Amino acid sequence: MCNKINILVVDDSVQCRKQLDRILRTEGYSVKTVNDGSKVESVLNSEDFNLILLDIVMPKMDGFTVMKKIRKQSKFFDIPVIFLTGNDDNESKIKAFDLGAVDYVVKPFNASEVRARVKVHLRNAIQTNAIIQNQAGKLKQLQDARDAILVTPAAVPQARFSVLHSAVLEAGGDFFDVVKFSENRYIYFVADLSGHDIAASYMVPALKALLRNNLQPVYSLNDILSMMNKVLCEILEDEKYLTAFYLVVDRSDNRIFWSGAAHPPGVLIRKNGVTQLLESEGDMIGILKNARFFSSKMDVNQGDKIILFTDGLIETGADSKVWAGTNIIDKFKDLGEIDLENIPEEIFSRFIKDRTLQDDDVVVLATEI
Repeated sequence: MCNKINILVVDDSVQCRKQLDRILRTEGYSVKTVNDGSKVESVLNSEDFNLILLDIVMPKMDGFTVMKKIRKQSKFFDIPVIFLTGNDDNESKIKAFDLGAVDYVVKPFNASEVRARVKVHLRNAIQTNAIIQNQAGKLKQLQDARDAILVTPAAVPQARFSVLHSAVLEAGGDFFDVVKFSENRYIYFVADLSGHDIAASYMVPALKALLRNNLQPVYSLNDILSMMNKVLCEILEDEKYLTAFYLVVDRSDNRIFWSGAAHPPGVLIRKNGVTQLLESEGDMIGILKNARFFSSKMDVNQGDKIILFTDGLIETGADSKVWAGTNIIDKFKDLGEIDLENIPEEIFSRFIKDRTLQDDDVVVLATEI
């Protein structure tokens, strides 16, 4: 068959397994049977299944326990499960549905009922998967469009930067840009728009245009952030805002300038290993029309590195804290021997060891003087 459908039958009764195998195979399904609930996880890891028929009462591991185990793993979460039970009682049915079962079949089996219930839930699963794939495809197009807008290191090689951009969903609101302002002066901008939904992602091209439209020699760092703030106050919805870190690197004078808008500080890593925060006071962008921003400057040396990031890096996980109350500097040490292109990934892994725990968008951008 072009579209083979695999069904897993789990029952300690030889008679039940044979009966279900015969009923299902006559419908053209591919069937695998196991007699022990403890074998289910390894079988699922070795083969893909479209549906599971799972007995509740088994000696080594009952169906409820099997269901709890497989539902903890995301790769098995969407496989529909029909419970097999000899107990036509409401308590068992309710528990089965609470654990995520889509249906149940009472023993002794009625062949017509089994065929009908299996067909209904396979059809539902196929339709649901088609909807998911369609939506994922649309979001992937949005992601590709957003990523095409974001600048790459290869596009501005003289800027000497590398970047990691990891979104929680296919769409996200974290944003970065790198712009050549003059022959030896480059601008590095990292921002975090509240929310990581599609609406936030749609703002990315607008933010890029807004930033670049205000990069005028007559404007200071604070002027640029103020201009962006006034525009975003007019167009952002209530409770939407932007945090940002704006860095200027002048490689002719070995000097940096920066300003922040309620954003985590940048991190300066000196060539000699000394590490310090580039802190800045400033209001969020898009909330108050009279928001204030404050710029700073500092001399640097060739070989020094600067890391910018969004708060998703340091506020991820159950034990996370707001960045203002954390001591983050230690995790930026000992980066001197790591190539610039590998630094964002290294920093990301130091804060977020398991990507499945990431609960906010993350940008990590590194540049070298």
